[in-house]
Amino acid sequence: MSATIRHIRNPTGKDVDDCTEVLYEAFNRRYFFSGLAKNETFVKPCLRAHLMSGVIGGEIHVAEVQDVGIVGVAMWFGPQQKFMSTPEQRAQGWDDLMSKVGNLYHQWWDYFLKFISDMPEKYYGPGVQFKSYHLQLIGVHPEHQGGGVGTALFEFVELKAKAERRSVVLETMGESAVPFYRGLGYTVFGPETVKAAAEEGTFPGYWFQKKFS
Repeated sequence: MSATIRHIRNPTGKDVDDCTEVLYEAFNRRYFFSGLAKNETFVKPCLRAHLMSGVIGGEIHVAEVQDVGIVGVAMWFGPQQKFMSTPEQRAQGWDDLMSKVGNLYHQWWDYFLKFISDMPEKYYGPGVQFKSYHLQLIGVHPEHQGGGVGTALFEFVELKAKAERRSVVLETMGESAVPFYRGLGYTVFGPETVKAAAEEGTFPGYWFQKKFS
């Protein structure tokens, strides 16, 4: 059964909880696990805090299947919007989480968020990401992966970007998702070497852009 995509404009607490649960399973319960002191109890709060940043300053799009509910989630920051850019966004769970993970991991997150914020200037050009639709987070429940849900979530925002003659941009850490984004027609930039948390080596980061201007 195909999924229906919609923008949740005023998500309820239950909507956010449902989205958090889908993403938790989509990332195999290990979303940024090494950056959260490898503590599984921090994973859902991290996902929820990220989603709440989008509720306040971005857009939450969901894929729904009849009689099932939400099976896919995408969080976007549109033109003039930015992830975790205001005290109000950070106050919705992020500040609390950072107070619990420990100073070592708090410092890593400060480094990481700045790093991924700086790279678009290098690859897309000055100010381009701030004028684009930027994907911050996407995930599809494992039971519904491979059926076009992720592609549909992209197509939903790409229609808006095309109408407004804007770019769609995103980044991913690691290599597993690179073929998917390349297959959607995105130009691939990178890799850049990203330092892992707690000095546990490095991992590759990639940036992507599709122009509709």
